[in-house]
Amino acid sequence: MIQNLTPFFLLIVGFYGLVAEHVSLIRNVYSVEILVLGCSYITILASILDGESYGLIMVLGLLSLVAVESAVGLALIITVFRVSTTPSFSDLTELHG
Repeated sequence: MIQNLTPFFLLIVGFYGLVAEHVSLIRNVYSVEILVLGCSYITILASILDGESYGLIMVLGLLSLVAVESAVGLALIITVFRVSTTPSFSDLTELHG
């Protein structure tokens, strides 16, 4: 029973992390990661129950896109951290060119 609720728990935690407070950029990057992993988990379960392999192939592509998104997000966080001492959303106004 708990295995069926795990992807929905991941979706709720990821969505809460995005909506609750916009203080830390790192928290938001991890929240997006958790949200996408929950969606991937649901897609894998639906693909297994349906007996098709298209969902598994789509999840592989999605996870590779998430890895690129995470790398770009962490690079932006490092850039913000070089400008100021704390990576937060308020520091993003100082990066405009």
